[in-house]
Amino acid sequence: MTPQQVHDLVLNKTHEYVKDFNFTGFEAVIFDDVCESIAKSNTTENLTRDGIILAVITAFQTSQEIARRAISSLLGEVNTVSLNYGQHAFKFNKDSIF
Repeated sequence: MTPQQVHDLVLNKTHEYVKDFNFTGFEAVIFDDVCESIAKSNTTENLTRDGIILAVITAFQTSQEIARRAISSLLGEVNTVSLNYGQHAFKFNKDSIF
């Protein structure tokens, strides 16, 4: 599968439960990165569609939590954290919610 096919598979399943759901901002970049990693892992041939969806959700939640904790930790020391990730620039402060 291509990264786009993995992306579409997960979002199409998500839309069965939440019609207009979509990732935005920092989460969207993490999600795209996870989809690319899963697609390039060459394990998709050995997984069912539900297995691929579960792999993406698990990897996304783990990646998002690691990023959130790292940024939160840095914000304990400074007022603003700037991050370049996935060819996008993000700025977080203590009031940032993600």
